[in-house]
Amino acid sequence: MGFHDLCLVKAVNDEDWYMGSLNDDGSVTCWSVYGNFYDALRGL
Repeated sequence: MGFHDLCLVKAVNDEDWYMGSLNDDGSVTCWSVYGNFYDALRGL
């Protein structure tokens, strides 16, 4: 999920959500991890 320059990503086999920045090439640089989607959204 992208929100301007920030994004939230979740790996298929992982319960955690990761926040980071979306790079021009489509890759993501993650710097925060959240245990659930609600907390990840609050972190935005």
